[in-house]
Amino acid sequence: MAWRSETTKENLLVTLDVCDEIIVFDTETTGLSAKNNHIIQISAQKFKINSETGDLTEIARLDKYINPGYSLSS
Repeated sequence: MAWRSETTKENLLVTLDVCDEIIVFDTETTGLSAKNNHIIQISAQKFKINSETGDLTEIARLDKYINPGYSLSS
């Protein structure tokens, strides 16, 4: 797994100086309105951070799909 940018990598590694793992969360929704749209997927990935190189190794993953109660258009 690669970092999106070296700046992000450096900033996060400084912040996580005392940690060797990180969990990244993501959601997918049917739209941008909190009132009218729904969450349809929650995902998380847990990574081990190599303290010498800063490389990430995925060690766990979660993908949960949620039925919004109606058909989604393609």
